[in-house]
Amino acid sequence: MIVIFGGYGVFGSLVARGLLEGGLEVTLAGRSESLARRAARALGRRAQAAAADVTDAASCHGVLKGAKVAVNCSGPFRAEDTQLLEACLSSGVHYVDIADSRAWGRRVYDFSGRFAERSLTLAWGCSSFPGISGALACVLAEGAAEPPDRVRCSLFIGNRNPKGYAAIRSAVSMIGAPIEAPQGRLTGFAGFERVDLPLPFGPRRLLNAEAPDYDVMPRLLGAGHVTVKAGFELAVSNLLFRCMAACGPVWGRVAARLLWLAGKPLGFMGRSGGAISVELFYPDHVRRGCAYGEQGAQKLAAWPAVLAARALCGGPLKRGCVTAFEALGARELLKGLQQAGFEVRL
Repeated sequence: MIVIFGGYGVFGSLVARGLLEGGLEVTLAGRSESLARRAARALGRRAQAAAADVTDAASCHGVLKGAKVAVNCSGPFRAEDTQLLEACLSSGVHYVDIADSRAWGRRVYDFSGRFAERSLTLAWGCSSFPGISGALACVLAEGAAEPPDRVRCSLFIGNRNPKGYAAIRSAVSMIGAPIEAPQGRLTGFAGFERVDLPLPFGPRRLLNAEAPDYDVMPRLLGAGHVTVKAGFELAVSNLLFRCMAACGPVWGRVAARLLWLAGKPLGFMGRSGGAISVELFYPDHVRRGCAYGEQGAQKLAAWPAVLAARALCGGPLKRGCVTAFEALGARELLKGLQQAGFEVRL
């Protein structure tokens, strides 16, 4: 059995459906037991519900009895909120999350030794960054004699994807904020760059974003220059974020709520698809890889967590703290995306 924390949210629901499709039983856990029960009823008889708070180790421990894997889809993944990790250790349960928080990506390695001692896996970042981006980078770098001069990772988000308030608030927190890259300091949602994406998306102008890839890519590839770009399908949204970035990191909850409300009437426009792109720049050539879909970008982002949880139910993976592509293997992860109906181009 697999417990999905935040199981009635956008990503938690996608992970639950993916695991149910694989023949597994799931329990949807969250602060609201009524919402969890409603979501479980919609999924069918192999889905159960429970009340649990990822910041309360006792409540986490209570719902982990009899579980094999815990999947954490309940953000915002603050570095101090390690209660679920402690509960997994004491319960002997593998851990998977969809975190794309850089601070969280640094914090989880403090638990690597303890998970390895218990023969448990802590698979973090099983999402777009660094799960899919890392898998693309690993495969692209195969056979290279030297590290790339520069790495650029990009995320493109279709306008018709549901955007919850928490996601908008997370994006707003990056506006104008400093980003520490290996080559120096960048500014969140500044620095327009053209990124060539496969059709039907084509060339897009994307902006600086914070992501664990600034730490992962130097470790993975030896790259001394890394940029992470992100952007939305509607050009006006990118321009608005760029203008707000010029004012500095002064935006908070009020701005997030206004943007969330303003975006609702425009939610019908565009596509529900999206893309994760990685480019490795060498002195005499560029290697590019992209995982994408014309529809279902949020399913694409959630799928590495589905693949990791399925694999942990089926047999042992690398123990201790690992990323999705380290746990599954880069090519196996990309193959899993293709089997789920997404395109992978290298």
